Amino acid sequence: YYLFHQSVESFVRSSSSMDIGYMAEVGDLVEKKSKDRLLWFSVEDGQVVFEGDTLRSSKEGYASIFIDKASLRVDLEPDSLLQLNLDPEKLDLELLSGGLSFDSAFVSSSASAVRSNIKIGDELVDVTKTQSQGFVAKKGSSAVVSLRSGLVETNSGLSISAGEGIRISGGRASRLTNLLK
Repeated sequence: YYLFHQSVESFVRSSSSMDIGYMAEVGDLVEKKSKDRLLWFSVEDGQVVFEGDTLRSSKEGYASIFIDKASLRVDLEPDSLLQLNLDPEKLDLELLSGGLSFDSAFVSSSASAVRSNIKIGDELVDVTKTQSQGFVAKKGSSAVVSLRSGLVETNSGLSISAGEGIRISGGRASRLTNLLK
């Protein structure tokens, strides 16, 4: 089994991809595809995720992903599609559809951690500027980011704190307030 699993893993991942974290918990069906591959493969607890991977969950599927490079935990919601893009300075989590929650407060901040953004269209939401927890939901070209704790900022200069949110629609970000009340 071990040799077969290692052979499949080397076939599944891109030869130029760097590992960035692992699947901490997987429920029902969650699949991943490497950036230069066409096939989707089921993932399981403990499996490594690589730069450029795309993850998708079934209608009942979910996954917790620990991203070591960014000291970040991401929980992928059912019926979601997420792409992981890393360059030397930052990690972009591009939510293509569905939802995710993020937690940069689950570990102490690390000086070596890269900055992490959740990318929604052209808007980037920096979730690791401070320790923060929140949720993102995307349907079509619209998305909502709500924050439970901490502070996040967008590349367009909008910042929100706990209890607030951002609606992104038509390439524009606007503030939502009093979400937790």
